[in-house]
Amino acid sequence: MFIHTLPRAMIHGPHLDVGVRHAFHIARVGIREGLCALSGHDYLLKTAGNRMFLQCPDCGRETPGWRVGRTREIAR
Repeated sequence: MFIHTLPRAMIHGPHLDVGVRHAFHIARVGIREGLCALSGHDYLLKTAGNRMFLQCPDCGRETPGWRVGRTREIAR
């Protein structure tokens, strides 16, 4: 006879085990990114602080982007 000593994770409600929640999140992100990779990302231009970048609204993938703001004058 096998005695199960580990606590059982609930699959619903606010008491969902943190490890199980993390695993579902990783799976969900992977599926979204996989679908985007097959069909292509639909990038939108976004800005945050002094950074401008492209972001896919479906999976959240971001490009490295560009720094914006003051430019230095080139010495002649």
